[in-house]
Amino acid sequence: MDDRRPMNHARLDPEEGTQPWATSSLWAQTDRAHQPAPLDDGEEVDVVVVGAGLAGLLTATLLSRAGATVRVLDRHEVGGVATRNTTAKVTALQGTRYQDIQAAAGAHAATAYATAQLEAVAGLRQLIVDLGIDCARTDASAYTYAAEADAEPAARAELAAARAAGLDVSWVTDTELPYRVAGAVRLNDQFHIHPGRLCAGLAAALPAGTIAEHTAVTGLDEGRDACTVSTAGGATVRAGHAVLATQAPVIDPALLANRCTPKQSYCLAARTPGPVPEGMYLSCDQDTRSLRPAAGGDDGPVLVVGGAGHHTGDAGATPERWDELTSWAMQHFGSVDVTHRWATHDLVTSDHIPFIGRLAPGAHRRWVATGFAKWGMTNAHVAARILTAGIAGETIEWAPTFDATRIRRTLNRHMLPIGATATTHLLLDRITRRREPRCTHQGCVLRADTALGTWDCPCHGSRFAADGTVIQGPATTPTDVS
Repeated sequence: MDDRRPMNHARLDPEEGTQPWATSSLWAQTDRAHQPAPLDDGEEVDVVVVGAGLAGLLTATLLSRAGATVRVLDRHEVGGVATRNTTAKVTALQGTRYQDIQAAAGAHAATAYATAQLEAVAGLRQLIVDLGIDCARTDASAYTYAAEADAEPAARAELAAARAAGLDVSWVTDTELPYRVAGAVRLNDQFHIHPGRLCAGLAAALPAGTIAEHTAVTGLDEGRDACTVSTAGGATVRAGHAVLATQAPVIDPALLANRCTPKQSYCLAARTPGPVPEGMYLSCDQDTRSLRPAAGGDDGPVLVVGGAGHHTGDAGATPERWDELTSWAMQHFGSVDVTHRWATHDLVTSDHIPFIGRLAPGAHRRWVATGFAKWGMTNAHVAARILTAGIAGETIEWAPTFDATRIRRTLNRHMLPIGATATTHLLLDRITRRREPRCTHQGCVLRADTALGTWDCPCHGSRFAADGTVIQGPATTPTDVS
């Protein structure tokens, strides 16, 4: 067997021909109520949305409700890749996000970010109700907690930063967790969902013929009057505007992905011998742990545990990451029965605020949403609001904070490790790791992910299946794994 080929260890019940990056998540198997329609060459619509994950579907939904004709294109299927592999917490409290934003962009940016997140929680809740989508929406409090005493200062700093930004947070020392914590920040009236069902419901509510699955976009040209989108199958579509909602932008003239760090973390779902906590928890300790409950069928709820994160494409992408989470869960919750395990990926911008808006300086018809830093449930709604307003020529007070054409604020100290990573894998790895395939985005040497059976780019987060086909961008063309 080729010793360079990544192995498939992601499924607990592997089946021949399965794709673990797409099928192993607790949320992956969802009833299909929508009817995808293949793209015909020469179609014309008001807006093309590239990406059928939550950000793309919410954008298409708001545009359609505003009266626009929309076509949604996705390389894979409804639910995309990132959305189906999330923990699906819908909350404005996001770990240590507010102190990070304050440090990188200032207090005004943190306040704008908080306002957008609170509106997203309320807006997504209302949209689910309006459309009658059964996505297991469950109200819950969110917590950023310190399990160890040395993490308490970070939790208290987040309490202060979140309050200053406008969140109605409180400090607690007692939680429902089966272990003591040094303290926790709590935000009430948040919720969690089944993201696959939400995407399926949004897709079913769109007009018939809106979605084209298995339609990879390879080009996007902007003219004075319209955009032309090219696909791998040869069909093109003409639209007044085009939105890139593909996690990483597959067309990237402003090098947005180069100002982001690609991150990977792991999740598992497990049955526990005792009660499953009802809240949503994220620790701010050195070893981060994420917890939330999820429906587990007739046997009651399951516990979703996340963590063990690292830089996408490093040598740590192995099945032992799940073993780490399993051992931790057994230590704190008893003899757990793991039913699913998966991994999630995202881009983190250098100033901790997503890029949402015009694709590049000078772009007027091309739009983008990227860099959600694993908080895609709320930021997908933020993106839909900003993009729908921008296409209509309207403004939202807090939208400039997310401006995708910003440059100066993103050229900060966080760019140094990003640049060092690119240098290492673009130049040095070509000398020392000649046998590995290269990313078709900017030529970085790929690393094997033996947990998911993929080839991953450590520079900008592109991911390829074992046969070299593209899973996630910014790459758009297959790589040679021969």
